[in-house]
Amino acid sequence: LDMDFLQEFLLSYRSFTKPDTLLSMLFARFTLQPRASLVGQAREDYLKQVCRPVQLRVFNFLKKWLTEFYADFVDNDLLPKLEAWIENTSSDTLMDRMKDTLRSLLTKMKHHWHEAQSCDTPMMGRRATLGGGTVPMLTTIFDFTPQSVAEQLTII
Repeated sequence: LDMDFLQEFLLSYRSFTKPDTLLSMLFARFTLQPRASLVGQAREDYLKQVCRPVQLRVFNFLKKWLTEFYADFVDNDLLPKLEAWIENTSSDTLMDRMKDTLRSLLTKMKHHWHEAQSCDTPMMGRRATLGGGTVPMLTTIFDFTPQSVAEQLTII
């Protein structure tokens, strides 16, 4: 999974699909099953060599999406769907670890989200520590000058 591509995808997917559609497609992809004609060792090999890597990629995608774009889940009421999927997905040892990681991440993100929403200080009034210095936090693209945006877009 190319993490650079993943970031670009998460920034642009809304131009061709909705967040709930994407989440449903990820759930469907995660539950990839071998063909009925595969039995015995061939089935086990398929599960190990094809299904498990797909599940890991979906898991990594969900982690990135939750971490970087948590607002998608809040703004589109996806949290209940994700939580239900985590609870209802069948378990094995690896899946249990994935579920625990996603639960932990959800708890952490909810806490940070609620903390940010309940903050009395407006975002532009907050300050962040960067490289030993303190700078104002910027929250939207409109907080940057057009020249800054142009410079960042043309960095090679």
